[in-house]
Amino acid sequence: MKKILKSMLAVMIAAFTLASCSDVPSPYGLFFNESGEIEGAEGSGTIDDPYNVPAIINLVKELGSDISSDEPVYIKGIVSQLVEGQNYDAGYGNGTFYISLDGTGKNQFLVYRALYLENKSYTAGPVANIGDEVVICGKVVLHNGNTPETVEKEAYLYSINGETSYDMPEFGTKDNPLSVADALEIIENLENNETAGNAYVKGKISKVDAFSSGKITYYISDDGQNSKTIQCYKGLGLNKAKFAAQSDLAAGDEVVVYGPLTKYVNNSGYVTPELNDGNYLISIVKGSGGGGGGSSTPSGDGTLQKPYNAAAAIEAVKDLTWTSNNDYQATDVVYVKGKISRIANKGTYTEGGTYGNASFYISDDGTESTEFYCFRVLYLNNTKFNEYTGDKVDIKVGDEVIVCGKLMNYQGNTPETVAGAAYLYSLNSGGGSGGGGDTPSSGNMTKSVNDLIVTFTAPNVTGGSTVEYDLTTCGLTHQTTNPSFQINGVTFAFDKNTGNTNAVYWKTGDYDEFRLYAQNKLTITGTSNIAKVVFQCTKNGSNNAVGNEQSYASVSGKTFTFVNDWTAPSSGTQCRIKKISITYAQ
Repeated sequence: MKKILKSMLAVMIAAFTLASCSDVPSPYGLFFNESGEIEGAEGSGTIDDPYNVPAIINLVKELGSDISSDEPVYIKGIVSQLVEGQNYDAGYGNGTFYISLDGTGKNQFLVYRALYLENKSYTAGPVANIGDEVVICGKVVLHNGNTPETVEKEAYLYSINGETSYDMPEFGTKDNPLSVADALEIIENLENNETAGNAYVKGKISKVDAFSSGKITYYISDDGQNSKTIQCYKGLGLNKAKFAAQSDLAAGDEVVVYGPLTKYVNNSGYVTPELNDGNYLISIVKGSGGGGGGSSTPSGDGTLQKPYNAAAAIEAVKDLTWTSNNDYQATDVVYVKGKISRIANKGTYTEGGTYGNASFYISDDGTESTEFYCFRVLYLNNTKFNEYTGDKVDIKVGDEVIVCGKLMNYQGNTPETVAGAAYLYSLNSGGGSGGGGDTPSSGNMTKSVNDLIVTFTAPNVTGGSTVEYDLTTCGLTHQTTNPSFQINGVTFAFDKNTGNTNAVYWKTGDYDEFRLYAQNKLTITGTSNIAKVVFQCTKNGSNNAVGNEQSYASVSGKTFTFVNDWTAPSSGTQCRIKKISITYAQ
């Protein structure tokens, strides 16, 4: 059984939506002879004499476009091509792949959304891989007049390499279910995306996560707390009945659940022990509420002096909108503090090392309770994480961190940092190697003006080295709105803020500048604590009387904030910036 289970796909998609078989790659081509048939046809379509692939293609061609066969037939072939993410899927229990006479790409037949062995939904067992000999039972059709295939959801895999059934291991019983701890021990020894078998598991609900189409996703643990949990993914109720609402389950309810015990791993490498789709309740004893222990109360205001905790970060984004990956609301640059509770991708960077960032969760106490997701966060000083070598990690569970960056509510339901717009300000609270450093400068900055030069100086801070950043080397295009970019490790983020007009990069003709309109904001995140910031501005119009605008500037450690604080949001003086010099604190 272990050998069979290891043949499962490396990545199992938890759920997919396939609108029609037009989403599936077309066969490589059909090759008919002069009489309009494919040569080599054999078989009569019975269980004892299945059609081979040439025969079934000839049959659907005779049926005509989009006319399915009246009765199921049996078809024999060799798997020639897999369809990524759709062979086989535990979320829907069916699979899609191609077969041919000899396993090559010539004269292929599409097995489209067919059920598994014994005409059952797939939960575990062998999958059809390239080179496997299979027999399919089902109705057939010439889809759109050009794709010979099985009728969607009216076919199943009769056999794989002669095997017509499989024995699914079962763990625990109704009367003697596994504890969550026992189930987790089994899952821990599985390969990624491997299912051990069906199991009865008893636990208390620690968190109810989501409701969709009569199914509820929730978490159980032995003590009802949000640590050492198993996710019950898209679970059904008693007797496999659909739930009416998410409120049908609550934290503190004691349940026995039956379903496929699975080690699910997503594309980021994050592991979720779960009872997979197809699980359902065996019994439920309603609790008196509670559960989910370790929850925290929001605290902090998002500044370096008083960072948000995880609960406050979640609260800060709850009302933010998300339309698409390019159209969403985000907070200003803020600070969030917590202990790392889970790491999504080996504690270093996105697989392949291209981006040098890490994704992880933080909470107040380092447990999986009231977590905030730090998504694609850069390392200390806004630098890349070190390359993962198999035994070296840059962060680990239990580390205390302060994260600096913008926050969002991804897809309207996932509070997290904006990808690429956050970094580790400190690691283990000491600033780490090159982290927060000594006591940061803070407070409102003093402004002075000299024609096209605007200087902001931090209070009571001695300056050291000065670095000039030419913003026009950012590589952005004309009229980029609310631009955000990095130059040599320094982040420059322009924001509409509370104004009526977006901040913009204006690059056309004689113009090459960043424009801050009334109430727009610029946030700079330097490489170390900031003592002074100097704007080199342009003066290409009467609206840009540099230095006459009302402005607010402050600094907190490595973060400088400037607001073009004109009284009337709809009008006022523009501030047009070309270069910025930063003097770092000694």
